[in-house]
Amino acid sequence: MGEILSQEEIDALLSGIDQGEVDTTPQEPAYAEEDVKPFDFRNYTVSARLKMPGLEVVNDYFARGFRGTLSSMLREVVDIVALPIKMERFKEFLNRIPVPASLHLFRLEPLRGQCLMNIESRLVFAFVERFLGGSGRRMTRVEGREFTHIEQRLIKRVVEAALQELEKAWRGIHPIKPQYVRSEINPQFARVMQPDETVVVCPFNLELEDLKGELLLCYGLGTLQPVKAKLYSPFQSDEDADPYWRQQLEEIIRSVAVELLVPLGAAEVTGRELLDLEEGDIIQLDTKIEQPLPVYIAGLKKILGELGLYRGRKAIRVIDFVKEESDMGEELRQDDIDALLNQDTQEKAPEEKGEEPKEAAQEQEAKEGPGEAEADLLAQWEEALKEAQEAQSQTEEKKAEEPKKEAPPAAEPSFEEFRQSEPGEDGHPSLEFILDIPLEISVEIGRTKMIINDLLKLSQGSIIELNKLAGEPAEIYVNQRLMARGEVVVVNDRFAVRLTEIISPQERVRQLGS
Repeated sequence: MGEILSQEEIDALLSGIDQGEVDTTPQEPAYAEEDVKPFDFRNYTVSARLKMPGLEVVNDYFARGFRGTLSSMLREVVDIVALPIKMERFKEFLNRIPVPASLHLFRLEPLRGQCLMNIESRLVFAFVERFLGGSGRRMTRVEGREFTHIEQRLIKRVVEAALQELEKAWRGIHPIKPQYVRSEINPQFARVMQPDETVVVCPFNLELEDLKGELLLCYGLGTLQPVKAKLYSPFQSDEDADPYWRQQLEEIIRSVAVELLVPLGAAEVTGRELLDLEEGDIIQLDTKIEQPLPVYIAGLKKILGELGLYRGRKAIRVIDFVKEESDMGEELRQDDIDALLNQDTQEKAPEEKGEEPKEAAQEQEAKEGPGEAEADLLAQWEEALKEAQEAQSQTEEKKAEEPKKEAPPAAEPSFEEFRQSEPGEDGHPSLEFILDIPLEISVEIGRTKMIINDLLKLSQGSIIELNKLAGEPAEIYVNQRLMARGEVVVVNDRFAVRLTEIISPQERVRQLGS
């Protein structure tokens, strides 16, 4: 705010007005009287132009795509330009369309409602003449005549081509599938929306040498409501992928080799048991002999198969394909299922142990009078309150009798100085620490490499040949480090391995510590 005028300045200003020194003539307004119009609160939501960046990009893509399609159909260069988007009432949109009209109704599935496409009549006659071999430049009288069945069928080809391009243009915003409904000549028969409903009109200017015309796309606001946020947000879409580039990329991906791994099973041992292992020892695994073996592709379990031999090598016959990894973890074993069933049976049969069932106790309490139970409960509460009050009074008396003790003087804390422990005589200071840690043992039956193209051709019954010969020992890993090799045997209907080669205990410790 400016400074406040003093009394002297106010007096000088008033005297100047009285003497005519200050001009008090009102200034003329910057607008003419005829420019002032009443505001229509009913139609305040409708604006002449609308900014929808997403829909503008869709229109640009549609104009470019339909330009090439229509030019090839007419065998003549057609220029199509997208004009600014408008918003108006549906009745106003229909009133602007002359008769005869080439109105075409279609749906944008899965969006609800119907949309309209209008092609100017003189463009329709030009298209029909070009389809029938004419030049398309002859001026045809539009007023007072209707389209014949042949003309309607020919123009329907243009509309269907436009809907295909519209589907491609909408792909970056929202996937739609335009469905042709019907065509109308009189706009009064195309009332697919309420007259006062607001619509979005997308005009396009078509030019064929000396002939110009308009193509209009009309969307209802209710139809665009599910994708309204995408249409109002800045939108950029990549160009459609080149089919040749896509084919080359697919061929390259199909030629990539990936590794297939077939584990026979796993087991768990402690560090002490690992150091005691010798050649000839048998390690039983968690896989049953009738259980299919998993095949891991690039670390993901994708195939289930049975183990066998093929052309002197270990192989896997495909039984099934794993579509999704289970989120429930490993399956329960039969022993775990039996334990859960036994526990559930014990909880459901308390009467066998001489315990009184809860239902019987509740029935007995229900038979007793409610008044007696409430009286006993009130008596217990009174006794508990009296005991609490007596205990509190005794505590206060003791505190009053005791003399106040002075706080002890503060002193500096003392900490013990640590020293680095020296290695033991065996030279392995961390050996005792890892002796009781559980370690995972995994046995690998074989692996191989296949290109993706060959993997896609696999089916049930296909054979995957591994890199291990029939008599070659399996590799044994401890915490994913190779420790031993052994031959596959069976113990109690489960796979197991008999150690034939194993590294020294010192090497085992070094492998685990590295």
